[in-house]
Amino acid sequence: MEGPGAHRVADDLARFAGQRVESVGGTADQPLDRLAGRTVDGVRAVKKRVFLDAGDHHVVVHFLMYGSYRVNESRDLEERLELVCESDTLTVYSCSVKVLADGDPDLEAYDRPEEDVLSPQFDREAALAALADRDDPLVDVLLDQSVFGGVGNRIKNEVLWQQGRHPETPAAELSPDAREPLVAAAVRWTRAWYEHKRRGESMPHEVYRHDTCSTCGGDIRTADLGATDRVTYWCPACQPR
Repeated sequence: MEGPGAHRVADDLARFAGQRVESVGGTADQPLDRLAGRTVDGVRAVKKRVFLDAGDHHVVVHFLMYGSYRVNESRDLEERLELVCESDTLTVYSCSVKVLADGDPDLEAYDRPEEDVLSPQFDREAALAALADRDDPLVDVLLDQSVFGGVGNRIKNEVLWQQGRHPETPAAELSPDAREPLVAAAVRWTRAWYEHKRRGESMPHEVYRHDTCSTCGGDIRTADLGATDRVTYWCPACQPR
């Protein structure tokens, strides 16, 4: 689940704010019992994680690629977490669940809205500096959650196509005039996808899982690129090396 999906989950779970946790269950190897009796102060998303804040404790859910959740209903899957509150019950599946207290190093690492492209606190200057300083290919820099938090593989492909950048271009080779449009495109595409999700609409794609380029009509190439070997789509004509 990429950033837009996590933020939409947080929107949907906002109903839990103000509710007291009556019981907790699930298979997550975490101190779930610490949550019972606490009140959920709020629900928010940072990058690709959803936070349910309850005083000085926080449930942090990362839905990974195939995670899901249900409110007031269930699925025939292993329940990683079941949070029974006064009015609603949240159950999450196939995901990472952590219960973290204030001061935990993991919480400090995850809770960084300045790295989230959907956050008003997003640090564009830090992203520009990363593009200027790193020799890693653009496919890796765009997926670096400490730089472009919330950007996932689908967004990566669309942004590089929009900007006409070959995915294996070293970031530091971009001219200063090319860095700002790339950062702006990452923010804009991620925000647009979130807004489509908020309206219940599908986000159209121009290159991701396409065979033909909508601009030049040429063939789209596909390969597993970058340090994480994520599938990448690009048009050799519109995104030359």
